[in-house]
Amino acid sequence: MNKVIISIIVVSLSGALLLKVLDGEPIIRDTQSETISSSSEDSEVFSQKIPTNTPTSIEKLVKYNTSNPSTNSNDFLSGTPEEYREAYAQVNERLFGILENISKQEYQKLMEKGFPSTSDFDFVSRHDIKELSIILSYNGSTYPSFDDDSSLSYPALSSLNLLKALANLEEITRYYFPEYQQGTPFPKRRDWPDGERPAQIVEALMKIVSAGGFVRDDSAIELLAQARFKQFAFNTDDNNADIVVEMLAKANKLLGGNENLSNYVIQHYPKKQEDFERLSSE
Repeated sequence: MNKVIISIIVVSLSGALLLKVLDGEPIIRDTQSETISSSSEDSEVFSQKIPTNTPTSIEKLVKYNTSNPSTNSNDFLSGTPEEYREAYAQVNERLFGILENISKQEYQKLMEKGFPSTSDFDFVSRHDIKELSIILSYNGSTYPSFDDDSSLSYPALSSLNLLKALANLEEITRYYFPEYQQGTPFPKRRDWPDGERPAQIVEALMKIVSAGGFVRDDSAIELLAQARFKQFAFNTDDNNADIVVEMLAKANKLLGGNENLSNYVIQHYPKKQEDFERLSSE
């Protein structure tokens, strides 16, 4: 049995394990077809191209200290090719503001712990979600490095792939629920037209199944990606606050403390702040 066949089996097994997580019910493909222009392709959230109409996503990434010009020159985006800045901005937005107000030296330390380099972004942009999942399935033996290319980070690739799948789901969901926002629970089956998910949503969920099977809990970036996944609260009527805060705390501990994560918990889960601090120090 060759590697590709083994990889497909691994993806299938991972999918079987995650089906219950997504909704507690088997996902059945809707045979009726609807047309949504974005549904046939993966979200381009992590492509290198910068949308010309969204400059604020980059501005939000780093809050420059205008009173200290030296701070600007030390910002981790200083010297970063422009085509990658939007990708970093999207990672920051999806990973709880983790990259705000950090220096080049601080980001270098994050990369040493698995956060993406420009090479990781390039690799992710060249593969669709399911294809990258298969590649990850037979490149995990040297985790956290990557068998095919030692310059790549397995935690970064697996996390970016999951975030890409989640972004794809959000994009399609907003076609049906324009007010849907990142970080809010995913609409339950009963909320969809006729009580059934459209085919494009089912397809997007299966991409999450494919990507999620290869995200571990051994690195901060993977824990953060899983925390973002848990915010969808696919199989519960609450917002998964306990699980999300626990994962944020574990990531915070692995990072040796991160003010951005602490600030996120204070803002979004104020009643869980003490739990976050306690779990971060255990």
